[in-house]
Amino acid sequence: MAHAQYHAVQPFVRGGRGVISAAPIRQCPSADAAKRLAERLVGEKKAIGALAYSRPGPSSADEFAEPTFLARIGEVPETDEY
Repeated sequence: MAHAQYHAVQPFVRGGRGVISAAPIRQCPSADAAKRLAERLVGEKKAIGALAYSRPGPSSADEFAEPTFLARIGEVPETDEY
């Protein structure tokens, strides 16, 4: 079975009552692209924080291994909060 490497960014935003929530995940073509997107989202104030990560997994299944975090930019809640 072929394995693929998935790269993504999980942005975080602050709602009207000050609550931090996860915004939609954005997939990226590479680990470098994920890090750059996380930096750009926070730098342009489109998110208060972002996690860039990679995770390996079989290309034909929905189950993935644990992620490897590439970058943690800005304000990001602890992992058990999202």
